[in-house]
Amino acid sequence: MASSLKRRLSISEGPSGVAGDMLGPGELHRRESLGSPKRLRLSFSQQQREQEQQEQQQQRPMDFDGERSSSFLRSSQPPQPSAGGSSLAKSTDASQASASASASAEDNLVDSLSQESDQLIQEIRSVLAGIQASFDHWVMDVVNGDAAAEARHLDIVSARHAEIESIGSLSEQQSQQLEVYNRAIHQTEGLGERLAELEASRAATTERLGRLEAQVQELQRAIAQEEQDLEAIRAAQRRKEARAGALLDRFSQFLGLRIHKSRSTFSFIFSNIDELDPNREFVVTLALNKGNSLNVLECTPRLPGLEPIMAQLRKDRSLHAFLLRVRREFRGLAGPRA
Repeated sequence: MASSLKRRLSISEGPSGVAGDMLGPGELHRRESLGSPKRLRLSFSQQQREQEQQEQQQQRPMDFDGERSSSFLRSSQPPQPSAGGSSLAKSTDASQASASASASAEDNLVDSLSQESDQLIQEIRSVLAGIQASFDHWVMDVVNGDAAAEARHLDIVSARHAEIESIGSLSEQQSQQLEVYNRAIHQTEGLGERLAELEASRAATTERLGRLEAQVQELQRAIAQEEQDLEAIRAAQRRKEARAGALLDRFSQFLGLRIHKSRSTFSFIFSNIDELDPNREFVVTLALNKGNSLNVLECTPRLPGLEPIMAQLRKDRSLHAFLLRVRREFRGLAGPRA
């Protein structure tokens, strides 16, 4: 209380106080002519005590500095504009400029977040489109028979090898027969007619042997071509699986989903669904039956509303919509989010 009274009473101490700042030189000269600073201080101290007593009785805050300044202004001429008012205006302008800059920064941040969100949505849609294409290719491969084509090539190669073995066996028989003819020729050198027959038979056998060797070479070239075609098919399948694997990795990163594919099944493994156990896995496995219709081979845990979702998948073949519906059902089964 003493320090507050001292601070407030210091207003009357001349040009260095607040009142000195608020009043011009002419006003100060007029006030000095009215009385000594000591009398002014005593008068202000008495007014201060009376106003503090009124504040305590009414139990509400009063601005003594404002009252005192009003008293000064009522008993004097209007003061000249002070440097404090200009400083306050500058401070207000600076605050408004700072608020405007802050609002502009917030708008820029919102625009940046919106652009990043749009870019993330586009990337997710691209990944979903790639997964849809992989799913469609998988169905077409199963239906149209990539495996059947590979099996046909393997059957052709096996048949060619069997034919080569048969020709080799026949060639060996012919070689043995030629040896018999040669021995017979040597044994019957004196028999001209028999010798001519044997020579003709040997020539015919040699000609057949040449034809068989030509057939063997042709079959070997055909086998080499079939093996090249088979290797091309396998290389294309490996590239396709590598692309599908990359897409599945990105899909798993975005949505917490892993996909396992075999020759005739497609398994979708969801995670990050149960908030109490984020590593808990929810699995649904699809398979193609003989009529090329998709059926559920496994669903863990079991979903009561899975059959309508499967009916919609058979109708529109939209893997994206199917995954969204299944994940929504699993999330509802895991319990409401907090």
